[in-house]
Amino acid sequence: MSRLFSMVHTVPGRVRIRCVHGGERLRTAQTLVEGLAGVTYARSNPACRSLVVVFDASQLTTAAILAALLAMDPAQCREPQTLGHCACPARRIEEPSLRPHAVRFGVLTAAGLWMLGRKVLLSAAAPGLVSPVGAAVLFGVLPLLKSMAKDVRRGKVSLESFLGGAILAAAGAGEVSTALEVLWINTGSDLLTAHMARRSRRSIKAMLKETAHHTFVLRDGVEVETPTADLQPGDVLALHAGERIPADGVVISGEALVDSSSMTGRSELEACGVGASVYAGSVVRRGVIHVEARCVGEETYLARIFDKVEAGLSHRSDIEHMADTLARRTINIGFLVTVGTLVFTQSLWRAFTVLLVMACPCATSLAASSAINAAIAGGARERIIFKGGRPLERFAGVDTVCLDKTGTLTGALPHLAAIHTMNGLGEAEVLQLALSAEAHNHHPLAEAIKDHGAALGLTPQGHERCEYFLGQGVHAVVDGRDVLVGNYKLLQRFEVPFPQGDLRVSAMQADGLTVLFLASQGEVRGLFGVANPVRADAGAVVEYFRGSGVDVHLVTGDEALTAQALARDLRIPNVLVSALPEDKARLMVDLRGQGKRPAMVGDGVNDALAMVEAEVGVALGSHGNEAALEAADIALLGEDLEGVMKAHQLSRRTIRIIHENFWIATGSNILGGLAGALGVLGPVAAGLLHIGHTSAVLLNSARLMQKKVY
Repeated sequence: MSRLFSMVHTVPGRVRIRCVHGGERLRTAQTLVEGLAGVTYARSNPACRSLVVVFDASQLTTAAILAALLAMDPAQCREPQTLGHCACPARRIEEPSLRPHAVRFGVLTAAGLWMLGRKVLLSAAAPGLVSPVGAAVLFGVLPLLKSMAKDVRRGKVSLESFLGGAILAAAGAGEVSTALEVLWINTGSDLLTAHMARRSRRSIKAMLKETAHHTFVLRDGVEVETPTADLQPGDVLALHAGERIPADGVVISGEALVDSSSMTGRSELEACGVGASVYAGSVVRRGVIHVEARCVGEETYLARIFDKVEAGLSHRSDIEHMADTLARRTINIGFLVTVGTLVFTQSLWRAFTVLLVMACPCATSLAASSAINAAIAGGARERIIFKGGRPLERFAGVDTVCLDKTGTLTGALPHLAAIHTMNGLGEAEVLQLALSAEAHNHHPLAEAIKDHGAALGLTPQGHERCEYFLGQGVHAVVDGRDVLVGNYKLLQRFEVPFPQGDLRVSAMQADGLTVLFLASQGEVRGLFGVANPVRADAGAVVEYFRGSGVDVHLVTGDEALTAQALARDLRIPNVLVSALPEDKARLMVDLRGQGKRPAMVGDGVNDALAMVEAEVGVALGSHGNEAALEAADIALLGEDLEGVMKAHQLSRRTIRIIHENFWIATGSNILGGLAGALGVLGPVAAGLLHIGHTSAVLLNSARLMQKKVY
């Protein structure tokens, strides 16, 4: 049997399921899952052929969700995986073709010039339907007639079918020149819209440059030039200075300075030696490295970013639906005003003028979509990935921002500032045990311990077992000994007595250090004080949100003294301490229950549940972090906290420009329709007005694609 469903990413209370066929089967799966007891939220993504399900883990399990899908279809599903990213194939961003629009516009323009030339030079009569102009009109109206036929089958009326009918009516009444003008305006608007979409995608391609078409692969010790499309996981790439890295992988020999600025925004080059991870799209600036390819082609991090941005361009926001509704109402009002003008003035000329102005609400339809597409493209240039218009719109309206501490407000590179030993172990032995237990943990606090151990020349011992507890720490078996490294909650989980009255713990917390405990054989044997340097831009970002009328919360798993010291320094009034991932998620639910619109800003897996429950989830430093890229609504590829502020400013500016566009489109429609009904405006001037206000909307939206988008 075919494997129609596969779970590609799962964290407690949230699972992403891929549906091979998508389409109607995916929509059916979403409806079925939404009816399960314990499911709080389900969202299908047709572009990615995936289904995201958020559920109460106390009532429902991933196995039960899988069983429900199996009941819908007897096909088998794969075993759950713990991949950090969606396994659906990423799609290349294809530029929309301008050719069909350009050909139609060119034919209609040529017909218009021929008609004008005959009238001026030969004083010829207005052309009929059986003429070159009539043939051009029939050619130009074909796409609209196809839309009309589809609408008739569906039993609805759209802008395209209304225009197609109006053009046929004009041509049938002998007003072929008027029909040509309407078509020329509509086709010109389509050409402008397609050009705008093309510019959006080109700006994304400029930000995330394509990888090279060929690279060199080591085959039996010889460098062989190989097409990038033929690369396989496990291939060893030979990369020299000036070459672009074509795949995600790990350096296995050599050293080089690598430029990853196109994704991270860091201007300084990164020194990469053996064991370092490198990503497709980065450039080797100096040195030679051999890289073992891990992810190639459409599975690379760069390709997944392409997919997120392209999918974002297709996800419509609430304000875009509002623009469509306004456009439909404009059509209805335009129809009534056109009929009214014809009845009261008995002038077909005036009626068609009104029709030309009000029955072509292209500017109204484009008011929101053009701005949002431009903002997504402009944000991508700044390494801000919006997953569609909805998070872009909603981020502008948040009234509460919850900031994680470690890796978000504090720098990504904490360092070990203090070590204390207890119960007979020496400092070297305590550090050796901690280093061995944390060997496979990539949490910033674990990295601080590993970096300190490496600086002292220590190497981790092998461990028989390792288990990671989100928001608490790790449990490992090292050389036959149970070892715990983590916070107070981890000691509680394993019922290890807390060292009551130890002044060193309170002293480190008072100094703003994060305290980690090392316990072995049921006793605390060591204390680690980790310094988390506050990001240089943290204070400015907090003040920006406070000045914008947004409440700021500090949400952290740290103990009270450490967290309150940071909150006091940054003037953050609201603090949630000792918070597990589910506690952070519960805070989002509580805030929404109070009528708030919270955003959760974090840096990875620990914050994934809260991001799902928040109005908007923002992942900081998502470069190479697949889990953050998947969980968040907005992913920041750079490492600067200032990116959160830029994203919020861009969101607010986008909404402001959309409202400006509404005024431009609606105001000019009303004035033009009134002028046409009074006979002040003729069909040609109405056409120019329509082209003018559509162009004004597109140009106003294009400001969001400027280099500085905030």
